[in-house]
Amino acid sequence: MGQKSIVRRNTRHLITLVLGVVGYGLLVWSYWQGYQELENTTTQRALGHLHAEYDAWADWQGLLADQVYEDRLQRPDVTAIMAEATKASAPERRAVLRDRLFASLEDLYPRLKDKGVRQFHFHLPGAVSFLRFHRPERFGDSLWDVRASLRFVNEQKTPIAGFEEGRLFNGFRHVYPLFHRGEFVGSVEVSFSFRAVLLHHSELDHGLYRLLVDRDLVRKKGWEGAISRNYLAANLNPKFHVDRYADLVANPGLTPPGYGWLLESLPDFDESLRTRVAAQMAEWDAFAVTLHQRRPLVVAFLPIQTIAGDWGAYIVRYEEAPAMGREWQYLWFKILFTGLLLLVAIVLVVNLDRRETRRAREREALLVSLHEREQSLSEAQRLANVGNWECLLPSMEVRWSDEIFRIFGYEPGEVEPTYKLFLDAVHPADRERIQAAVEQAMREGTAYNVEHRIYRKDGKLRFIQSRGRAEPREAPRRLYGTVQDVTARRRADEERRQAAAIIESTHEGIMVTDEDGLILRVNPAFTELMGYSPDEVIGRPAVNLCVDQPGEPRCEEAWKELEREGAWEGETWQKRRDGERIPMRLSLTSLTSEWGATRYVGMMTDITLFKEREAAMWKRAHHDALTGLSNRVLLQERMSRAIKEARRHGDLLGLLYIDLDDFKPVNDVWGHDAGDHLLCEVANRMQSIMRETDTVSRLGGDEFAVLIARPTSRSDLDAVVDKLRVELDRPVVWRGHELRIKPSIGMAIYPDDGEAAEVLLKAADRAMYEEKRRRKEANAARKLHDQGV
Repeated sequence: MGQKSIVRRNTRHLITLVLGVVGYGLLVWSYWQGYQELENTTTQRALGHLHAEYDAWADWQGLLADQVYEDRLQRPDVTAIMAEATKASAPERRAVLRDRLFASLEDLYPRLKDKGVRQFHFHLPGAVSFLRFHRPERFGDSLWDVRASLRFVNEQKTPIAGFEEGRLFNGFRHVYPLFHRGEFVGSVEVSFSFRAVLLHHSELDHGLYRLLVDRDLVRKKGWEGAISRNYLAANLNPKFHVDRYADLVANPGLTPPGYGWLLESLPDFDESLRTRVAAQMAEWDAFAVTLHQRRPLVVAFLPIQTIAGDWGAYIVRYEEAPAMGREWQYLWFKILFTGLLLLVAIVLVVNLDRRETRRAREREALLVSLHEREQSLSEAQRLANVGNWECLLPSMEVRWSDEIFRIFGYEPGEVEPTYKLFLDAVHPADRERIQAAVEQAMREGTAYNVEHRIYRKDGKLRFIQSRGRAEPREAPRRLYGTVQDVTARRRADEERRQAAAIIESTHEGIMVTDEDGLILRVNPAFTELMGYSPDEVIGRPAVNLCVDQPGEPRCEEAWKELEREGAWEGETWQKRRDGERIPMRLSLTSLTSEWGATRYVGMMTDITLFKEREAAMWKRAHHDALTGLSNRVLLQERMSRAIKEARRHGDLLGLLYIDLDDFKPVNDVWGHDAGDHLLCEVANRMQSIMRETDTVSRLGGDEFAVLIARPTSRSDLDAVVDKLRVELDRPVVWRGHELRIKPSIGMAIYPDDGEAAEVLLKAADRAMYEEKRRRKEANAARKLHDQGV
């Protein structure tokens, strides 16, 4: 070869190397981008999880505190003690009142502690401590300058809730004003420490939680001795302190079972995070980061505002991220493996180029002696991976084309082809079969076609299609035929069989349709799920199995989006063979074959259990646990809808507010089981006389509300009230004893008494208390009359 050919070859090698390096760089960049997307998804999921958990904690604590306040604290027997204590100046008298208040609520405090309540604290006006249930021996100190929540309740006379730092502990405080006969008589605090969160998660493997409190807030509220006792230094950020009482390092018994190892490694993790999170923590951002050490972690930071509106603390959640660890290891494996493949490819390209160069020299030499037709035939055989052979009889002299040499792993002319060389290469299990076919052809002058296996020179196994014919037929003097390498076809067939086996064995229902949506194939899981045999659905439109449901995507729209976008995924309702309609998670994908045919593949998963759990969760959130009636949340939703309908059609809307007088003595005399039985019976009686369009709701304790749709006048509401009085005046039998109560019923009507749900509730509440007042005055007058006064 000339100098120009050498230059061209070297140029090709250089271009190949450059393209390989560039391709490798692009692949590594795509791998890294995929890992970054996984990391971003992991951090966003972790931060969303922490947000949801924090909201759930706040909602649960708020519901519990509100229920305690409504059922047990804003009661006449409690507010009367606070009213008298407000006016009493003698310490001895206040001590007596403090003992009375402690005794009246002594049974409540242990149950609150079991729910995670740390402080149950009554204050006189001016934020003066009156009774700490957790430390009853301490009272009389002013918390005005220490607790922003108490200042707010004293000034605004309204409840307040939220996170607040303290001198001894940090927690989620719920502070309520107390009124006696309309007069402000102090406040009460129901507070949960962050330890309650740890107790809730101590049996779960949801992660490890810590509370970091702003150092300046801690120093402003506490004194040096208390700070050293109640706080730990935060290795993660020196501008924060860790609440010792609610920290897993100081309380290892609260650590979730799968996170014990993290306590030992926490200092190392925090040291790694210190510089990474300092700037974001200073800005009070909500964020999450990942760590790669002994075990990969995702650490989420959620800032918390105090009741005063200032940023005061971070909830930090450490969670294992095994998917990140696996992807990290797989990332490096892909990088190294791709680099190795690139190196091998470059070497192969160079070798192939050299081999092709050598073959080119050979072809140039053969051009002098070979005919053009023979060259064309040889090239066609190489492209088709088919070689031809000839065997002369009876000498058994064998001739091979160049492609047969290559099929058997030799360079053309490298060995002398013989029948024995051919038989030795045949797989031992196939040798007798191919030998019998050849002998029969030589004996009878017939043709044969046999698929068998061979071992190439390098030991690799290949599948071969051997064809041969003897001529002339009567006394054959030669055998000739072809050999074709069909390994690729066999492997493709095997892959198709494996794919079919996967479809047949998967637990999800799978259907395959043509481009018109007609079903071509279904798997056994589809038959079990839908109840149709393959013969019943093949050839039918797949969209006919889908049922449109209000609020769900229309079936035809889903298939149109599939045709337009190439994929669709969502929830649908499918109709089984027995007529039952079941919710499904349906994933549709468009596939295009090599010859341009379009197929749609649908994967179906039954989500009935998920829907049932979702409905049960909605019911628990909107219904009273004891009576099964609608709770305050559902009542307000229905009132809002009913007001909109009444405004649109010009209808009236009635609301009754019902309080059960003499209910407390039932609990005091007969116990809470009797009280619960009475409440359930009252609920059943009210339900029995109301229409299906009306709503009976329990607001809390012994207070109920009835929403009456479309009354024609106030006289209709009066008639309903009379029915309720008759039903509720009847005694309730409890273990042979008659329990009696009297209902106080207040009435409000839309739009005369208000045009908003809250306004109507307040109007009905005032009317109920007015009736209760009139009844008390009438009872007092009757007693005076009976006494002759």
